[in-house]
Amino acid sequence: MTRIFLRQGRIPLNLFIVLLMTFPPTILVNSTNSLQEIQQSDLIKDGRLDTRAVYYESYEFYNDSLNVSVLGADGADNVTLYYRYSANNLSHWYPGGDYLDTTLSDAKTIQDDGQLDYPQRLWFDEKNQRMFIAGLNSNTLMIWDVSEQWNLVKETYLTDTVYLWRVHDVKVIDNWSYGGVNYGNIALVGGGAGPFYFSTIRCNLSETPVRLDSYNMGSGGVYFSYLDYFINSSGHLIVAATKMSNPGSVTILDASDPTNIVSISQFTTMNPFPWNPFFYENGVYLVVDPNTGTNNTPEIWDVSNLASPVYVKPLFNMGDHYSEVLHCFDPENHTVYAARTYYDPADPNSEVCTLVAYNYSDPLNWVEIGSVNITSNGEWQLDFYTWDWAAIRHYKYGVTTHQVDFYNIKDPKNMYLAGVYQDSYLIESPHMQWLDIPHNRGFFLDYTKYSFFALNLTVNLSHISSWYQYEMDTGSPWGWTFTFPNGTGYYQFCTRGWAGTDHEDFPPVADCSIHKHESVDVVTGDASSISPTEATLHGLLVHDGGEPCRVYFEYGTTMSYGNSTANQTKTAGENFSETVTGLLPETLYHYRAVASNSQTTRYGSDRNFSTNLYVNLTIEKPQKAIYFFNQRLFSFPVPLIIGRIEVVAKATSVNSSIVRVEFYVGTTLEATDTTTPFSWMWTQPMFPLKKTLAVKAYDVAGHFTSKSLIVYKIF
Repeated sequence: MTRIFLRQGRIPLNLFIVLLMTFPPTILVNSTNSLQEIQQSDLIKDGRLDTRAVYYESYEFYNDSLNVSVLGADGADNVTLYYRYSANNLSHWYPGGDYLDTTLSDAKTIQDDGQLDYPQRLWFDEKNQRMFIAGLNSNTLMIWDVSEQWNLVKETYLTDTVYLWRVHDVKVIDNWSYGGVNYGNIALVGGGAGPFYFSTIRCNLSETPVRLDSYNMGSGGVYFSYLDYFINSSGHLIVAATKMSNPGSVTILDASDPTNIVSISQFTTMNPFPWNPFFYENGVYLVVDPNTGTNNTPEIWDVSNLASPVYVKPLFNMGDHYSEVLHCFDPENHTVYAARTYYDPADPNSEVCTLVAYNYSDPLNWVEIGSVNITSNGEWQLDFYTWDWAAIRHYKYGVTTHQVDFYNIKDPKNMYLAGVYQDSYLIESPHMQWLDIPHNRGFFLDYTKYSFFALNLTVNLSHISSWYQYEMDTGSPWGWTFTFPNGTGYYQFCTRGWAGTDHEDFPPVADCSIHKHESVDVVTGDASSISPTEATLHGLLVHDGGEPCRVYFEYGTTMSYGNSTANQTKTAGENFSETVTGLLPETLYHYRAVASNSQTTRYGSDRNFSTNLYVNLTIEKPQKAIYFFNQRLFSFPVPLIIGRIEVVAKATSVNSSIVRVEFYVGTTLEATDTTTPFSWMWTQPMFPLKKTLAVKAYDVAGHFTSKSLIVYKIF
């Protein structure tokens, strides 16, 4: 019986019909269910190998080894298994030499929509699948429905020849609330020149946008304004807006109430014509891009006091003809990406551009961690979801290239060109991009072709740098025992076969994938029934690796433990507990659960508990307050006693009763009380004023505890 496994797009219909007629007994159309496999017919098509890795286990896998076999290996001399690995995020694969295949999905130009006149900036509202576009020459904020990237539809717009004149930048906050008022979706918009305006616009779905308020930032310049914002610890919406003029300026605004924008401060930048502002370190610092030019560098301002920003330093010391423009921050990894440009106006062929990654763990001293030469003058964007990709306009001074370049930046120390898209009709100056890799697409603006277009982006793994080599198999039955070299996490597989001089290329997508868990997984639970000398420890055997496990606890006064409980036998899903005895009172103990089978030993996380005292004692009076002749007046940093005071203690015993409580001043025993409530009237004056008041309590078994505090007593 021949089994033919079908997968959409892999076997042409005419070939399938031939196979159906040739092998009529059984055809299986596999629905995969719990099997995570991508199957392939056992054929060499057109004389070329076409192998495929496959396994027959659950995707959620708990054993330490996996049997991987191969389909389509008939006629092969050898087949090699390759794998990729991701610790905790399916979008971050290693080694991950990924590439992008690009095709046009949909496009609009000024011929389709007159408001696409010099489109300048875009902002993607992923939640609502809307793209906000600033049309500079049309003085318009456009909202496009991009839920279907193959059908870009302008939903609504707002044109305003005063407040949106030369509109240049836009950022959007979904469902903004402040002061108990929900203002809906708010667009933050900047533009102008005569004058520059910052505006807030309500942009709820299916409604015409409504301008709520505008702030005049002054006149003069080249009608470009760039924005950034953050929400501070008090819930205020703080905006920085640049004015691209000479001298340049940055205005700090409070837009928390978008119907009433409040100016906080304005400062003059060190460089003329400032570009992008970026808040970082939770709004403590603001870095401001310079315009491109000679010896221009971003500048850092301390804005911890928003009302009085302080210039700190230039970010870098740039040489002549160099400029550095920042573009995107990855706050989770403290990484920022920038474009560094060298250009000597006297030599039109001198332009050299570099994509640079910096680590800013030290917010004032950034460290370069990687770079790659690019062909661009620096206007580009990143994949805002996984920080794996950068789209950069392909640009050379005086040369028209009609191209967008895509760089893989997953590893900032090893960035590389990973794809291109060319289109002479849509592309000349594609200066704004927004990558949405999780949805396999990207959106682009070109201000000289007056275009807005979407590309389909497909990750292509067909490069050797995308894979680790595992092992080669040289004969049937083909297969490998895969032992998960990187431990737990996510794995992808592919195979590559050789037959004589014929060999397979790497596939554009993985053959199959699996999620590896610990084969034995044990959880350390809480400690209960804690006494001065005993405690009960709890654990859970989550997975047993397919066989009963020996479980026990390790415990001790350090994380070296040193003590073990007796073994118990448990299977997956069973709880276990053990009472440990002979402990020391008032002592911190560490413990962890342990599980072991014939293949491996696994440890739960470290937990700790403190044993109790035999005798519990508190000084109820005096406390941190001022006392006047035994009356508490008010709280005070230390106990201050004027005149007599009744010292009161509360004492209990775990196993017996309290027989006496002793009261000391310094080391002198002043009184003993044998009945509850335990107290002593302190009447005599003491010199010096500062004294140590101590109390000691004893139980019938002879256990005792003492407490003391510093007091100040007058009279």
